[in-house]
Amino acid sequence: MKKDNENDYWKKRAIRDSVKMFLNAEQTEKLIDSAYDYAKNLLTNEILALVKRAKTKTGYDIEKVIKLLKEEVPTSELILLNQMVKTTKDKKTKKYLQKTLDLLAIQFRISRLDVLHTKALILAKKVGEQQEKLSTKLFKQIITDTHKEERSNLLEIREEKLPEPVMLDENNNPKKLIKLTEDVEVKPPRGSEVITPKIIDTKEVDKAQVDTLLKSSWHGDNYSRRIWKDTDQLAKKLQQLFTVESMTGMSELDMAREIEQYMYDAFLLNKNIARRLIRTEANRFHTQAKIQQWEKMGLKHVKYVAVLDNRTSTICEDLNGSIFAMDELETGVNCPPMHPWCRSIIQAYFGPVIEFHTYNDPIREVMGSMFESHPKETEKVIEELRGMGIKVFFVDNKKMSYSPGSAKSGYSGHISINKDASYS
Repeated sequence: MKKDNENDYWKKRAIRDSVKMFLNAEQTEKLIDSAYDYAKNLLTNEILALVKRAKTKTGYDIEKVIKLLKEEVPTSELILLNQMVKTTKDKKTKKYLQKTLDLLAIQFRISRLDVLHTKALILAKKVGEQQEKLSTKLFKQIITDTHKEERSNLLEIREEKLPEPVMLDENNNPKKLIKLTEDVEVKPPRGSEVITPKIIDTKEVDKAQVDTLLKSSWHGDNYSRRIWKDTDQLAKKLQQLFTVESMTGMSELDMAREIEQYMYDAFLLNKNIARRLIRTEANRFHTQAKIQQWEKMGLKHVKYVAVLDNRTSTICEDLNGSIFAMDELETGVNCPPMHPWCRSIIQAYFGPVIEFHTYNDPIREVMGSMFESHPKETEKVIEELRGMGIKVFFVDNKKMSYSPGSAKSGYSGHISINKDASYS
């Protein structure tokens, strides 16, 4: 059964699925926050208990604090550290921590400062391990849920054969598109064809593809490596506190407060980094899982949908409503996430898209690209398109395409121009 407002309906469906994804991410964030808070409280309470022993009537005896930090500790302290390391599941991390403990154990004398240094490292690594475990569980769930949802959505759309309203000028020429008061039928210009999807039923993407997606990188790193780098920075930050120089520089009056603030700030920074990573990567995996499933089922184009409010970035606002071919999609260029905390999504697009064949362009071989042979004329055409509200994007070594707009939605259309194509 057809919906009253088909385009609006499927846009809402896409938004609903993304909201569900972000809510699941929020639950994982809370669990990771708890892991950070546990480590912070454990370490803070231990150092405060030591500092309390140097408390005087007027404040804190700094020299006594330094003396306490330098005093030798019993072997039982090493046993406790060993127990912490033994519960570490990640083999690489466990090996690294065990090596650190072994080096500590062969020292002639082990001070309280040495123990605090090592404990800070162990706790930071264990928080990282917990964060990676929770993040991986979330991302796997997002990918598998998205595969199922998008297969169901596409099959439902295929049965309804939903049309997408379009606009062209009176000559059916997309270069001279004008805003119309009502939608008209698409007729492809010479040298082009209207591309519409033929959806085929297929199973959800298999486990191997899920694993491949989880291992994929963005900006040179995947989420797992980012987590370990972030928690390494936390360990260094914490260890900076446990030095004679750091303690000596503190106020005798407010030493305990300064320590608490330092620990709070250090862990808060990493908690915020963790939240940003969760939100951004959750959106990326949600988007890439859609693409995986859509490609298997024959979808050709997608629509960019931005959340429009006072927090919307300029780039997402500019891309909102744009139509892209599946092989044009590039994360951070025209596909979410465009930036950290990005809330934009992509939606399956079933309307006709006109593709211009530029792979056989003999004029380009003689005259060069449009920007070389007719720079002023090319710029004029582009400005005219933009003046009519059409969004212009430049693509490298790909077919040019035009997506008509809709009077109902108020979207004027989108054109992708191959920078190397001739002016013809």
